[in-house]
Amino acid sequence: MRQYTFPLFGTSGLEYSRDVASQQANSFNILVQRLLSAGPWRATTLTLTAMQQGDNSLEAGTLFLDGNVVKISQLNISHPAGIGVTSSVGSVTVTIS
Repeated sequence: MRQYTFPLFGTSGLEYSRDVASQQANSFNILVQRLLSAGPWRATTLTLTAMQQGDNSLEAGTLFLDGNVVKISQLNISHPAGIGVTSSVGSVTVTIS
């Protein structure tokens, strides 16, 4: 869990107050900003579902699958899904008598 202190919204009272409404809006904006910002995470259990095979069109730092291995996308290393290579050199003739 991130180590943030979250703002309190307070109560508005019986009548509308522009200052209180402004403070509540500011507190909400701070809350949203902190929830969406990157930060350290620590967990004991993690479940990832519907992960993409290969890193095609992923931004750097995104997790993806390469076969059964979870990898992190990097801009200078490509891991496209489904690469296969076939080559041949010369020919062989087999005769059975």
